[in-house]
Amino acid sequence: MDRSEGLPTGEEFASSVGTVKVLTLLVDFSDHPAREAARARYQELVPATARWYAASSYGRLRYRDTPVLKWWRMPRPFTAYHLERGLTFEEHRAFLQDLADTVGHRIDFRGYEIVNVLATRSAMPPSGADATSTFSAARPQDGVRTAGGASLMNVVNIFGRDPAGFMTLVHETGHAFGLPDLYDAEDFDRTGQLTGPWDVMGVDGSPTPDFLAWHKWKLRWLDDRRIACVSRPGTSTHVLHPVGGHRATAVVVPGSPTGAFVLEARARRGLDRAGCAAGVLISWVDTGTDSGKGPISVYDAHPDTSCDRRGKDLYALSDAPYREGESLETTSGTRVTFTVLSAHRDGSYTVRVTRP
Repeated sequence: MDRSEGLPTGEEFASSVGTVKVLTLLVDFSDHPAREAARARYQELVPATARWYAASSYGRLRYRDTPVLKWWRMPRPFTAYHLERGLTFEEHRAFLQDLADTVGHRIDFRGYEIVNVLATRSAMPPSGADATSTFSAARPQDGVRTAGGASLMNVVNIFGRDPAGFMTLVHETGHAFGLPDLYDAEDFDRTGQLTGPWDVMGVDGSPTPDFLAWHKWKLRWLDDRRIACVSRPGTSTHVLHPVGGHRATAVVVPGSPTGAFVLEARARRGLDRAGCAAGVLISWVDTGTDSGKGPISVYDAHPDTSCDRRGKDLYALSDAPYREGESLETTSGTRVTFTVLSAHRDGSYTVRVTRP
């Protein structure tokens, strides 16, 4: 699989704990020369991304960026690279090799775990094409090397100007840390039935973009001691603190060789402050499902309603969290009953888990 929800994350991806060194380059093309200042394009995307990751990681990730604030002209026109969804491995590698050949004599790539390549705003797929940004995790075996012999690792490409703003870079950077896409790559509208707005890897422009608890565990921002694993029959109670705070906790209930239920508290604060609902979010994580094929699905406590005014397509799950007194009894596979016993003033919840 390209990227999965499996633990631990592969060593080929950037480290998500401690200081990650990032190099940012800006590129334009003969058919799309830059009209904006390089510094303006950089400020539009990168500083806010660094702050977002600091907040989401509880300060465990320090995104240390080194920008080269000038435009590098790519040797071929933008249209020659076919940079839209569906581009082949060879086409993307050709773009990255041209980049390496263009800047490699003057930029030392060694020591950087992530390389941002930000194209001028006007360089974006043609009208009707299904993409405004693309990503590649270029690895040594891909053969992309500079004149000095350095390999390009974990390259994040941003083209055009997405309505989600800097959150597009947040999403793409998540891939550099090994996170998969939570949307359905074949039917994007089905994303509203998967995770909806509850993780930036699903909908990057959502009002509740903070990472799901599973992702924070996968990225090592949540320690094992903050995860309660319920693997045996019986009844247990647990207190869930919101994932957006430093006291965050979660409950994981294995349900199959590759899947598990995850319970977490979501609150209208921090990175989720623009959300319209709070409560206990219950999801199913399948580590055997590939990126872009729906590896996580959120259970909807209120399937007939949506509290987000943008409608019930991508935001049908906006009021998915379970409230005090509500429960879920699974009906397929491992039979488990989850009940929200009480809500507390600090945003935490007490839940009961019963598995026969």
